[in-house]
Amino acid sequence: MDALPFIIEMLSEMSFKDFLSKNGPHLLDNLDFVIQELFKVQRYMRWSDFENQPEDQKQVLIKGLRLTVNKVGKFMSKIHAQYGANKHSSSSQDHDSHKTFDDLVKEWRDILNIFAGIVYCCYRLKGNQTEEEFSLEEVFGEDFERLRNDNITSDQSSSLRNQTSSSDDHKASDPEEATREDSEEMERINNITGLSDDPETSNQRIVEPTKLNEKEGLQLFLIKAFPVLTEYNEPSKKKIFLLELSKELDNIPQLICKACHGLPLALVLVGSLLSLKEKINDIWNGVKDALYTFNDHGSRLLDIINYCYEDLPYFLKQCFLYLACYPEGYMIPSRSLIDIWIAEGFISAEGEEETVEETAYKYLEQLVKRSLVDVSKRSLLGTIKCCNINSVIHKYVINKAKEEGFLVANPDMQTIESPFRVAIHSDNKYPYEELEIAHMHSFLAFYFKQNILQNAMLLRVLELQGSTVPHEETLQKMTYLRYLGLRYTSIDALPESIGVMQNLHTLDVRNTNIKTLPKSLWNIPKLRHVYVLPGPEIIGPPPEAELTDLQTLKTVVVPESWVGECPQFLINLRKLALSKPKDLDWKFVSNLLSQLVGLLSLTIISDSVPSEFIDTRAFQNLESVKSIKLEGEWICRNLLIDNVKIPPNLTKLTLTKSGLKEDIMPRLGRLKALKFLCLKDGAYNGERMVCLVEGFPELQFLELSNLKYLKIWEVGGEGFPQLQSLKILELENLEEWVQEETGMSKLTTLHVYQCKKLKNLPNLGHVTDKVIDN
Repeated sequence: MDALPFIIEMLSEMSFKDFLSKNGPHLLDNLDFVIQELFKVQRYMRWSDFENQPEDQKQVLIKGLRLTVNKVGKFMSKIHAQYGANKHSSSSQDHDSHKTFDDLVKEWRDILNIFAGIVYCCYRLKGNQTEEEFSLEEVFGEDFERLRNDNITSDQSSSLRNQTSSSDDHKASDPEEATREDSEEMERINNITGLSDDPETSNQRIVEPTKLNEKEGLQLFLIKAFPVLTEYNEPSKKKIFLLELSKELDNIPQLICKACHGLPLALVLVGSLLSLKEKINDIWNGVKDALYTFNDHGSRLLDIINYCYEDLPYFLKQCFLYLACYPEGYMIPSRSLIDIWIAEGFISAEGEEETVEETAYKYLEQLVKRSLVDVSKRSLLGTIKCCNINSVIHKYVINKAKEEGFLVANPDMQTIESPFRVAIHSDNKYPYEELEIAHMHSFLAFYFKQNILQNAMLLRVLELQGSTVPHEETLQKMTYLRYLGLRYTSIDALPESIGVMQNLHTLDVRNTNIKTLPKSLWNIPKLRHVYVLPGPEIIGPPPEAELTDLQTLKTVVVPESWVGECPQFLINLRKLALSKPKDLDWKFVSNLLSQLVGLLSLTIISDSVPSEFIDTRAFQNLESVKSIKLEGEWICRNLLIDNVKIPPNLTKLTLTKSGLKEDIMPRLGRLKALKFLCLKDGAYNGERMVCLVEGFPELQFLELSNLKYLKIWEVGGEGFPQLQSLKILELENLEEWVQEETGMSKLTTLHVYQCKKLKNLPNLGHVTDKVIDN
């Protein structure tokens, strides 16, 4: 079920919406409904809801949902590959394209039917009446028997393991055997709690009413309280560390674990809390004594969550309570969360050289370290891209935020009259037009179709993801707004008078129908972040604009007025995405970029990219840049690929429509910091690609997509030593993939799609996630 937020995000991708609108408009009407149904599945698929139901039904339902989520993931990969590149089929391909479309529509409808059946079964298992009745066998069809049998096998093996483990507790006197047993026990702990030593997944967990025994609980607690334990590979070092610990803290850790009653979430929270405190007997005794004051009345876990909340400093309490704004299971983009925290006034920069965004990110990291927030997605650089919170913590934070008068989620008229902050998690039929909103400070809504904000003139934060947008005359009266988020809404124009919002920090209108930006927008002096999808009429600010706080500008057309002196507001930019008109001089663009010394991310979209731009030291001197995306044909003339200037510290590179005829892989392979590489949509038009033995020492993710002339791909020796994920999509003429068995030794994910001439794959037995669809 933790995968559902990813599915919801994929369903909201523009490539998928484009597929529906261009090829099946009648299906687009159902999209918001489907997303809401998925939210319902998340809310209802909780173990505690099914305590009195037959175990086999619960297991089949849970496993069936996971199976269906996997089907949706594969389906979305097909959609992205087929329609995500904005390609147009030639007449010779019309028949095959029509057949592919029919197949996709049928597959989509089948998936919808399964999800609908799951939702109805959840309602019925909870004791609710539904208009339609589905049996699990009807919902999952031919998969039902396999799910049921897999479930029985799993239960039997689990039972056998439990029976044997108790009798073997005292047999492992050999150190290697003891290490093996510890490893197996920790694997079981990880399976129960969803925790692992992998930093990419260590904060994702599924909490179920399963208690750990004394030994397992202590192991889990110690790993969270002392993260250094995960670095000790030798049992002797771990033993020495634990002996020293027992001298300092005596048996306090064991007593703390006992007070947690074997509850995994409690052990994780208390362990994480103590990992941030000094290893002093008095401090640890204080925590232990506090835990023993909690009565054993069924709410011990909530008491422990509250104890961890009360331990937060005030500035973190605000940030934590704000998570009540988001629906249960929702994957929260860290970027928008941080922007909203700043708009709320929660964040003050901690140093002269630090931005408020950097301080806010530190706050998020602190909540993660305390295990109050989970990381659901990290960037290749290890930064937090998306986060969420455990379902039990989510219920707690909603109640706590309401109790403190801080925020009300899904309010009703009986419990609240004039809320300060309001969040609405779904489009239910409650008459929210009666809500008193005149003094409302913040309003966040997700796929909410009621228009109730006519009198909300004091708003500072307005987040309307997939929701109904107020009329223009209402928006232009919201002069106190600091954050305006309108993603996935149907808005097609911002009010010309948006310049009256003189306090606006962030404007996010991605995934909307907006084609132009009002000129008055650039008169807002406090603007920090502007997010908009590229378009020919999305023109950047004039050079005289006083935007000294601007950090992010994505994506705007370079105006001719920038020619000459570099606009002052560009100097402080961290992220910049530009679309270049045909008649603008590239030498000017190169000169412009050379002055952006603090730039971290650069995107350039153009019809062509000449050698005068690529072969310049101004481009190479962007030493701070970590990510570059270039879209457009390289007009290289006499330029040799080996002379291409690339920033030395680059970690992420995406090339689109470059049209290169000379193999660029040997040159890119020398980039020692590169971790992500994507070549797509005609980036390379050669027939042979060679990756040398010593190339790409740190690359972790590689995508080769729609390179229609490529026939042979050679990977030398132990090439790509750190590669973890490989996607080969729509290489329609690829016939040979040659590499030695020692290559790609750390590869775990392989997706091959529409490579019809590729008959033989290298031996990649260590791959655990393999999708081959030709």
